Amino acid sequence: MSEKTTRQNFTKAFREDAIKLVMEQGYSCSEAGRRLGIHSSNISRWVREFRHDQEDIAEGGVT
Repeated sequence: MSEKTTRQNFTKAFREDAIKLVMEQGYSCSEAGRRLGIHSSNISRWVREFRHDQEDIAEGGVT
């Protein structure tokens, strides 16, 4: 029988730290993922969402 896997939940603070590694410290998503022990696709998605949210704020959109 196959075992069910559960999704890993990350706190907002953890996601923010991962984004800062990429945005402020110049890590690639792969490097940040290795450092934090998670898959780089998670970090890529968080950075992409962060940038999108920042664009919305800059354009006077929803906060």
